[in-house]
Order: sequence, then structure tokens, then C-alpha cells
Amino acid sequence: MKLEHLYTVFFEYEGGTYISQIRGSSPSKALHKWVETRTAEDFDRWKTNKDNLSIALKEGAMVPLDGAVNVWCISGTDNKKRLILVNIVATE
Repeated sequence: MKLEHLYTVFFEYEGGTYISQIRGSSPSKALHKWVETRTAEDFDRWKTNKDNLSIALKEGAMVPLDGAVNVWCISGTDNKKRLILVNIVATE
């Protein structure tokens, strides 16, 4: 069994910032799990859908932030060319 770490996900979209936590064996696996476990209510509130979010995040590359430890960023655009920005922080 792989060790899973706790990550805090900061999702910025359409003027809102949404924060949640998820466990994963790596930042990218945690992000994938985070997308898959969002509820229909989440997508309704964000006025997007799982496919748009998944595609936007697959297009981007997760990069570590300069000057920070255990912090990554990924961005993309949805089907209406709106920016999606996600920061991931290893929390433990």
C-alpha cells in the first residue's frame, strides 16, 4: 500500500476561491482524485462540469512554485476560455 499524504487544494475559478483537502500518493494523484470526488453540487456552484475541469487540468503541467517548499501550481482554460488555476500544498 502506498503512503498517502494530505494535500490542500486551492481552486480558483470565475472569481471564487474554493479550498478543500484530499489524500494522495503524489500531488498529481491527489489532484486527479480531487477532481473525481467533486460532487454535482460543487460543479453546479462553480458553473462548470467534471469534463471541462478534467480537460483543462490535463492540458496544463503541474510545476513547483519557486521559493516555496511542497507547493505546486497548475492552470488551464475551460471550453469557454475561462482561466482555471489550482495550487496544491503538501499539508503534512
